[in-house]
Amino acid sequence: MDTLQRLQQSWESRVCEYQQGDRLDDPTEEPRRLLEEARRAVLRDLERVELLGPQRIDVAVRAMEDAFREMRDVMATQMATGATCPHWDEWNPVTARANTARFDFHAAAIRTLRQPPSPEGENEGLEE
Repeated sequence: MDTLQRLQQSWESRVCEYQQGDRLDDPTEEPRRLLEEARRAVLRDLERVELLGPQRIDVAVRAMEDAFREMRDVMATQMATGATCPHWDEWNPVTARANTARFDFHAAAIRTLRQPPSPEGENEGLEE
């Protein structure tokens, strides 16, 4: 998330440098690389959580993955349509959803770690 937010914050300055000739590489190349690295990291961590975590965590991670995918798709569409006109009205809501999903995952992880196992199994407390 931090990498993707920095990417968003630096987008306009990167495009200005490119348009003024101070930057030779396409301003979308670094974002493409960062998005791919972030995607791989999310998928790797998701696999770990699915193997080790209870259902509550699986649900939270899936929501986080969906929010991240949506954020990545908006940025990929931006890169495909041209780097010089950021669609902030699309970027900002998906960034907010991704941050919310991350917060919800963190809260679910804390709840899971602080709640001792119950005889009823992991489904207890999922209605919360």
